[in-house]
Amino acid sequence: MLRARKWNPIPKDFLFDDRLNDCSIVAELIFVRLIAQADDLGNYYGDPALVASYLLGHRLAKGEVDVDCVTSALRELEAHGLLMVYKRHTQTVTHIVDPPRKLRSDVMPDIRFPLPENAMELMEKEGVPKAIRKRIAKETRPEQLAIEFGPLDPDPDPDPDPDLKALTVHRYGNDFEEFWAVYPRTTRMNKLQSFKAWQKCLSGRPGINGHPPVDEDVLIAAAGNYAVFCANEKRPQDKIMYPATFLGPNQHWVQFEEEIQLESAQEEQALARWIAKRRRG
Repeated sequence: MLRARKWNPIPKDFLFDDRLNDCSIVAELIFVRLIAQADDLGNYYGDPALVASYLLGHRLAKGEVDVDCVTSALRELEAHGLLMVYKRHTQTVTHIVDPPRKLRSDVMPDIRFPLPENAMELMEKEGVPKAIRKRIAKETRPEQLAIEFGPLDPDPDPDPDPDLKALTVHRYGNDFEEFWAVYPRTTRMNKLQSFKAWQKCLSGRPGINGHPPVDEDVLIAAAGNYAVFCANEKRPQDKIMYPATFLGPNQHWVQFEEEIQLESAQEEQALARWIAKRRRG
C-alpha cells in the first residue's frame, strides 16, 4: 500500500544537479528509489544487501545488478555528498543529505529508522523547522533513538523483539498493556495518544462535563466488554472506535461497564485466542 507522503519526492532541479550527473546510471537509479522509499527524515536501510533486495529486487533476480554493484553505487553517492551513512548499534542507516520535503508542523513525521546521535543538530542544519524538531524530541520513542528495529522489519510495533517489548511495558505500565491487549483491533491505532487519554481517565477530568478518577480495572473490563460487543455485531475494523476516543471526555467506556456475553461459543473461543495472542505481543 502506498504511503501518503509529506514531502515532494522529486525536486524540480533534480535533472540539473551536477553531483548526480557525475554519478553512474546505477547510482542515479538507486538515489531516485531511495527518495521514493525513505522515511520523512530521508533515512533508509544502509546495508547494501537490503538496499539491493528492497529497491532493486526484480533487477537483482534477473541478474542485472548484484550486491557489489549496489555497494559501489552507494559509495559513489556518498563521495558526491548526496548520501551519508551512520550506524546505530548494529544497524547501518543511509541518510539522504538535505532531502527535499514539505513537512507539516502539526503532523508527526514518519520515522522508521534509528536516528543518528546528532539528529537534532543535523535536522537544524538541513532546515527542519524548529516546531517539528521539538515535536520529534518530545514524541520520538526511546527505542528509535537507542534500539535498532531489525534488518527485515522497518515497523517495530507488529513484531517487537523481547527487549523492545520490555521497554514498552516499562514505559506504559502493565495495566495499560492489559487494556491495549483486550481492546478490539481497529485501523490506525495510536498507542501514545491512547495512553495519554488513559492517564486523563485515571486522574479524572475537571469541569462540568468532567469525571472523577476512574479505576484501571473498570477501563480494562469496559474494553473487554466493548470487544465482545463488536464481535457480536461483527463490526468491521473501520467502524470500531479508536482507543483514544473510547477513553476520551465523552466517556464512551461508561456504557460498556456492564458485562456482555458473546452470542456463540465459537466466537468466545476465537476472541479468547485473539486476546491471548495480543498479550503475548
